[in-house]
Amino acid sequence: MPDASSPNPRKKASQTPSPAIPSLGAQLKRARETAARSVKDCAQQISISAAQYEAYEDGSRQPGLPELEQLALFLQVPLAALLDGTEFSPLVPSATEVAEIIALRTRIIGARLRKARIDRGEDLPTAARAMGLRAMDLERIELANRALPLYRLDQLAAHLGLTRADFFESKPAPVNAVEEPAPAEPKSEHAQQFAAFMRLPADVRGALLDVEALEYVRAGLALRAFRPKDLRRAGRALTNLAGAVEAP
Repeated sequence: MPDASSPNPRKKASQTPSPAIPSLGAQLKRARETAARSVKDCAQQISISAAQYEAYEDGSRQPGLPELEQLALFLQVPLAALLDGTEFSPLVPSATEVAEIIALRTRIIGARLRKARIDRGEDLPTAARAMGLRAMDLERIELANRALPLYRLDQLAAHLGLTRADFFESKPAPVNAVEEPAPAEPKSEHAQQFAAFMRLPADVRGALLDVEALEYVRAGLALRAFRPKDLRRAGRALTNLAGAVEAP
């Protein structure tokens, strides 16, 4: 008969608490409240009950790392901040970044409309007439100098043989989907153009977004038609001309 004073290994193991992550529950609650999400919202994202999620916030249960990653994504906070209890700010773009993104997307949409019109072989007056617009208004739309309501975009797209989906950069996936990763699909043409644009230096992007610099951009494009030796010859001629003009 075992000694009553000897420890019971099984009982000891069952009473050993799981190691706690400092402030994890408090961080989860703070992140949820900052994002203006309910307990039910968060629970649905990781397919558990509201009571189970509340146990995460009060510290009586711990989520797995995949669940925590999903919650960090859903609540737009750094995963590291949830794990180590540090201060955090929601991962949202600044007002300046939002303005730049909107300006860039507006310009991409205008360029896509312009390309579709040119591909159809229509000049500005012809296309504008068919859509009930003045040529100057259509040009302003293509150059992103005029606001483009959704109904007008649909109208222009229909005339040019496009759909609204042709202007989407990507298809949003459901945040709470749990699936095997699908093979990567080739990016659309305008998604590739957007990615290429973002790889340009900041000053070049700024010039391309500046309507007042448009003629300089067109001049640069025109120079591409010349062979390098012709450009060198023209450069020497301009240098000689400038020297002759400056000479007394």
